[in-house]
Amino acid sequence: MKAALDLAFSQLRSEMEYLTSGEVRIVCCGSGKVWEISGAAGKVGDRICQFDRHDRHNQRWLLVCINVGMRLFEIKSPFCGHVADVFESKRENWVHLQVNSRNGGDNQRFVFEKTQIEGEYFLRAWHSNLVLDVEGISNANNAPIIQWERHGGTNQRFRIERITNPTQTNL
Repeated sequence: MKAALDLAFSQLRSEMEYLTSGEVRIVCCGSGKVWEISGAAGKVGDRICQFDRHDRHNQRWLLVCINVGMRLFEIKSPFCGHVADVFESKRENWVHLQVNSRNGGDNQRFVFEKTQIEGEYFLRAWHSNLVLDVEGISNANNAPIIQWERHGGTNQRFRIERITNPTQTNL
């Protein structure tokens, strides 16, 4: 029993170190596109969408661990300092994800739930229990990230990729 617990703890620690070790990109598994702050300005209220990877500042994120055991995180933009935020703390489907000033609200916290596929996660909004979703199962650039009931589709699964050269800005 102790050996199994030690192994589970070791795996969780390794996963948390990987997720929180620096800047990452969040990849939409269905499209292969990455999260981006729309418009690249990083102003409060700018929407988060998917876009072809270009490695500029508006596609970089930091995962800030709130609770290790629950895999609860804030998703922060190192470019503008704002965090991912479910618009107006709404709890229904179709509500978009945006960047906003950090206020510690539950609509700015996300549980990273492992899927059955190694390295993929459902990102569940803490306040609503809905998962993040690429609207309409779209493969298009600028398709918004919204919250939706979990159905397990590829548009609701995300991979986290470390950025190996975070000092490169590509503005």
